[in-house]
Amino acid sequence: MQNITSSIVRSYFAKWSFPYHSPFANLSKLLMPASNYINSNIEKSALYASIKYRNTLLESLENIYVLNIFEDAPALSCEFISKRYLDGTYATSGKIRLKEVGDYEDVSFMQYPVKGGALIEVDKSGIIKNDFVCPAGETFIDKTFPEEVSIYIYPTDTNGINKCWLYGNDSDGEILVEEIIIHKSNIATESKFKFRSLLKVVSQEDINISTYLDLKQVHSVESQVAFPKRFTNNDGEFVVADIEIDEDHIHIYDVDAILRKPIISFGMDEKITHAYLTSNMDVFTLSETGSLNVSKPTPYISEITNVNGTMNDNRYLYIEDEISRIGRNITAVFYPYRIAAKTLTSSVKVPIENNGTAVYLDKNGQMTLDANTWISISDMNDIVRLNIECDNPYPYIVKVVSDEGEFVCAAAYQDNSNTIGLINNVSDMILYDGELIIYTADKLFKFKPSRCVMLRHGQNRLVVDSEYLKVEEV
Repeated sequence: MQNITSSIVRSYFAKWSFPYHSPFANLSKLLMPASNYINSNIEKSALYASIKYRNTLLESLENIYVLNIFEDAPALSCEFISKRYLDGTYATSGKIRLKEVGDYEDVSFMQYPVKGGALIEVDKSGIIKNDFVCPAGETFIDKTFPEEVSIYIYPTDTNGINKCWLYGNDSDGEILVEEIIIHKSNIATESKFKFRSLLKVVSQEDINISTYLDLKQVHSVESQVAFPKRFTNNDGEFVVADIEIDEDHIHIYDVDAILRKPIISFGMDEKITHAYLTSNMDVFTLSETGSLNVSKPTPYISEITNVNGTMNDNRYLYIEDEISRIGRNITAVFYPYRIAAKTLTSSVKVPIENNGTAVYLDKNGQMTLDANTWISISDMNDIVRLNIECDNPYPYIVKVVSDEGEFVCAAAYQDNSNTIGLINNVSDMILYDGELIIYTADKLFKFKPSRCVMLRHGQNRLVVDSEYLKVEEV
């Protein structure tokens, strides 16, 4: 299930219900095929919009590539990474299997995580890096660029949404006037027009103006001509996604939510210095050791089994923060006497399940492997707080089981990052003209992602998403 767009389907359920609030309801798993079909149509609409209005190597797919086959699809592999240089030469590294995932009419390439890509060398002189700080009011820039460029605008603080107006010219000398909505947090707005010259800026608040984005500071872009990011709330409404780096964790929020609580959160193997969230909800990150990675986060739905309608029911049992983090404690809170009144039990068993194993709480507050460990209700306080150390990325499921087998449960989880390491020895990455620019020791590259999947297109054809240089039969 891609990202969290299952909420589009779940939004039709009652707002008090468990399926409405949680992707981990058994009903959510039953809805996965419907959600995938909806995702496919959304992605295709988004792709058409991108091709027409904001066609970039990073976020669009203007061409597909046809492989002629017999009736049976062969087992094929392609290169993991290719490098294409300015002089026309190229190099490839690694090998990855192409996976057949469905029919071209029913499935979109963009639903799938990035698995590799092409590094396309660019001339360093072609990257125009200019930035300006514009205080509230009217600021004269009077800057002419060597060529037309997209303009990025973002706030100097994160207090609220405001507007600004750009005045300039295109390459033909036509006057450009554009109104820009500026979002709060680490979000930039990309201009609809490309400017050859920028005369002045009028803003309601202090803002930053730049021809590129430093992805160490700003991690997401909104555009008036781009399809919304595939990020929804429980009502199935598309919302503005805000990404935050927290050492070795990535958190994604609804920027306009009243309560700032991450909807998606996942850990990385190293500390993160740069991050960029694409419209396709691919998360590109750069670690402090120079490793370029990409993730497509998704809930661990299939990993949480045997849940019921009382999961995370605050009347009986809840997790203080459902999104866990390795190295920190998970706090589960339950009410023994309320559970006893509900189930008419005199004792309970409290298993903590994680990654196929279980431990059990004893009356002394310790953990034991004995599955026959029961605690008398009379020996417990009105409120029990249970601290569990999170030491792996798999869900922690806490249950309180009555002597008749009834139970309530709650889960703490990290979203599945699907993280792929792409290349090493990267010194910097920026966004320029809608493209991800990768800095290595001596060269600059545009990064074009590949998803390494193939789709059926008629009886005797397969289509792939990239111009792979080495397609071989396995």
